[in-house]
Amino acid sequence: MCNGIRPLSSPKPSPMSSQHSVRSVVAVAATVALISVGPSHPPTNPAADPLAPLAFLVGGSWDGRGTWPDGSPLHVELRYTWGATRRLLHFTTYDWTRSPRELLYEGIIFFDPARGAVFQWNVKPDGTLTESRVTRADSTGFDILAANTRSTIRRTGPNEWHWILQVPRDSAWHTILDAPHRRR
Repeated sequence: MCNGIRPLSSPKPSPMSSQHSVRSVVAVAATVALISVGPSHPPTNPAADPLAPLAFLVGGSWDGRGTWPDGSPLHVELRYTWGATRRLLHFTTYDWTRSPRELLYEGIIFFDPARGAVFQWNVKPDGTLTESRVTRADSTGFDILAANTRSTIRRTGPNEWHWILQVPRDSAWHTILDAPHRRR
């Protein structure tokens, strides 16, 4: 070319710079996708979250006391915590009438979308699993129906509820326990 001027030409990209460009594009695309989809948390709308009426159970421990029909005492401690996804509640129940305290059962409460209902699984220390269905849950408490029992959890304040346990007898449900539980 004349006057010593050369035409401008693009330098060939090095393999490193093209890899860097691809990584940058992928990183930006992933960030945009995450922002548009949002985090994977349950809905904050209580009407859309079947476990919302049970959220009051989380925090601290619950001290439950009562008397069984045979006169023996009931003294239990329950603890509820959210699972990592807030899609289930973990719980443990300990018997305080024995020394040292003894694990009665642990379990989870969860919503099963396939069955469209909330369920409770109790697991005893020997591994025995029982399943119950939560048949009602609202701001006043909830009901749990098992094979041979029906439990009503009736809220009586922000830090107190009653466990009312019923068993079938003569074609009707009969209350055998009404035990207040208080948050510690």
